[in-house]
Amino acid sequence: YNTAEKVKKNSYFKQPYSSLVGILTIIMIFYFLLKTKTAQGFILIFSILLFELFHTYSHIDHFNSIETQTKIVHSLVIFINLSLLCALSKYSNKDVSIYFVLFISLILLFDFYALYNLSIGYYIITQIIVLFSIIFYYLKSITKIFNIKLLLGLFLIVYLGFMNETINGEYLLNNYPNFPFHAVLEILLFVLIYNFVSSLYKI
Repeated sequence: YNTAEKVKKNSYFKQPYSSLVGILTIIMIFYFLLKTKTAQGFILIFSILLFELFHTYSHIDHFNSIETQTKIVHSLVIFINLSLLCALSKYSNKDVSIYFVLFISLILLFDFYALYNLSIGYYIITQIIVLFSIIFYYLKSITKIFNIKLLLGLFLIVYLGFMNETINGEYLLNNYPNFPFHAVLEILLFVLIYNFVSSLYKI
């Protein structure tokens, strides 16, 4: 557990505050999954639900191998990005150009290199680049249903919060052991995911 919430070793929920927010996030995503009307919309919201299910489980209990857990999360993020690309391509009737495919492929090659050889910050950044490259590639087609400025603002806040926890998490736990800092980050993530799925379930 490398997040800034004290672990309760003898509890069914090892990080109860983060687990609770995660469960609420799952319920919210499932609600929008039921509202989807297209196959591409369903697959996209389902991919986000799978990620959040595993993410929440990691706060309830942990894999013995952090490496295995990291690889599963990484694979789920790739699944979300590919689902987003396919969904926006269908929604906009705009094919993906060969140049964009080559660009994404190069980013993913570096992404896999970073996963096995560099620190977590690098392969998080590569997936962020892929995500926003897809969004901006189809931006003209989704401005009616998507508030890109709000998304960027929320994403930046969550990312800075995550990086702060990565850098200062041990200090926060040592000095404020009873305050669930990570649960605050989970609440911000809830708002970000709500903004995302409440817009994209329509496509």
